[in-house]
Amino acid sequence: MGGAGSAYDAQVFVRVRQPDGTLEPPELLDVLHEPGTGDHIWLPGKRRVEVRESVRAPDGRLRYLVAVDAPPPGQTSRHPDPGVMSTSVISSLGVEVEVTAGAAELIVERGGRLYLWQTNVGGAWLRDRLAFDKPDTPAAFLRIPAGFISVLIADDVVFPETLKISVHRLGPRRLRVEWDGKPWGWRGDSGGDPGGSG
Repeated sequence: MGGAGSAYDAQVFVRVRQPDGTLEPPELLDVLHEPGTGDHIWLPGKRRVEVRESVRAPDGRLRYLVAVDAPPPGQTSRHPDPGVMSTSVISSLGVEVEVTAGAAELIVERGGRLYLWQTNVGGAWLRDRLAFDKPDTPAAFLRIPAGFISVLIADDVVFPETLKISVHRLGPRRLRVEWDGKPWGWRGDSGGDPGGSG
């Protein structure tokens, strides 16, 4: 049940990103609430798209959503265009994020979100953690849109200036996160579920 002020009266526009990276003209959505990243929506002409990120004005108001054509229900896109998948952005939180195409593809295959947080392992020691699913932790997470994915960092962690996400070159596909140039997990095993092999 929504309380007072839950009604959404702002117009929501969406722009579809083409495989070459260009954005189509904005289309007005007939929605009551702003769709979130990963949500599927229908456009006129029975066109199904998936929301990938939101573009906002400096005051936080939504300018438009960015979406991509989604496969029919029950199917998944197995081989995204690498040129579209890789991205480098400076977020509104002041973090410069670089995501390689391989890392973006792996994260998209696992739901499109990467969570980063820390757990106390005694004394002054912290364990860096990462996962594709929201962890069972009391910390809240702040979202950084990065192209086709979202990086969510626990709000009790001091944010880095730079964050680079790639995949290990050897062995099974596993994520490698560099936090201000240092491997995430350098204080201990990063744990979580950072690989693509389950």
